[in-house]
Amino acid sequence: MESVLENNYSTATIEQLPFATREMNMRLLVRDNNLYSGAFNYKNVQFSVDGNAGPFRVTSQSEEELWETGSTQTITWDVANTDDPNSVNSLFVDILLFNDSWNNFDVVLAENVTNNGSYTIIVPVLPSLNDYRVIVKSSDNIFFDINNSSIFIVNTQNAVVSIDTTTIQLTLPSDSILFYEREIGNIGDIGSILIYEPIIEINRSGEGFLSFDGVDDYVDLGANMLSGNGNFSISLWARSQFSNQVIIQQRNGGWNGEYQLNFGQDGQINFWTYRNGYQWSVTSTDFYNDNEWHHIVVVQDASIDGGRMYIDGSEIGTNSNGIVYLDGGIRTYLGADMRDYVNYFTGEINDVHMFNGAISGPEVNVLFNSGFGFNTTFDHDDFISSE
Repeated sequence: MESVLENNYSTATIEQLPFATREMNMRLLVRDNNLYSGAFNYKNVQFSVDGNAGPFRVTSQSEEELWETGSTQTITWDVANTDDPNSVNSLFVDILLFNDSWNNFDVVLAENVTNNGSYTIIVPVLPSLNDYRVIVKSSDNIFFDINNSSIFIVNTQNAVVSIDTTTIQLTLPSDSILFYEREIGNIGDIGSILIYEPIIEINRSGEGFLSFDGVDDYVDLGANMLSGNGNFSISLWARSQFSNQVIIQQRNGGWNGEYQLNFGQDGQINFWTYRNGYQWSVTSTDFYNDNEWHHIVVVQDASIDGGRMYIDGSEIGTNSNGIVYLDGGIRTYLGADMRDYVNYFTGEINDVHMFNGAISGPEVNVLFNSGFGFNTTFDHDDFISSE
């Protein structure tokens, strides 16, 4: 299709358009992306090419033109023997209009008109846009062509938007869904087209972080967040003024393949790992339970047979007491020790990210200096660990 839009008929993207008499057998194959039970399906299609017909070409609008809505325009095309009842036998065509911005073919200018090479249409009511193109296609066959240049359609009628602008106030309980409709109308000139892009402004309390009350709040992140003895990294922001509280953990009654990040007894930040005994762990020397936001990153790094911790962009400690083999079957929780239902967190947690790899010091700095909302799903701003 791209080749046709660029008027390149001799070297198409897939293969040159066929003009010799031949039978073509094609197969459309579709596959899904299921990693565990992938499937596919296909359909076969067969059609014939008549070497005595074609090429079928739109010959009008070969240069840029300006059309005004309501005006009459003539579309011409080279029938090229496609109406011969002894060969292709396509006696009728449809004429369509499309625009690159719409990416569809919904504007029908004429249907089932005689395939005689010429037809006059009335330009319908359309918005003023560039890059319209005309398509002439067989009504009962698969061949078509597109004119060679862009058409600019001008709609001189003025549109005026009509909408209820009163403020919408909503009070919703958690886990609820509300459908609210507000009609947008056009009270402008007859024949005008209203084009708009809605902008929604939502004012809501809070700053978008998770808040924990220290009584019974927690978040269950599920199983298989981290697994195995490979490198990993955990990055998050936390704020609290209390001690002996769990920020995040992967821990259960089985003891093995665990970790926990917490505010320690005096407000230090502590991270430990366990499998058949404690493995690497790091505890800060400074206290961070000052009710200020702090960026915390822990990294398991096989190159040092242990790991390291960063706080607010700076490395505050390393340990080489052995990497941990994490059990992916153990669930991960935010805000509490849900193995023993203790050490509930009082404060806020934001921007939790987990990586199946050891992020570098410069990447930690990017995460810290970028603040809340940094997009870790693609590489940018010296951050290269999106995978």
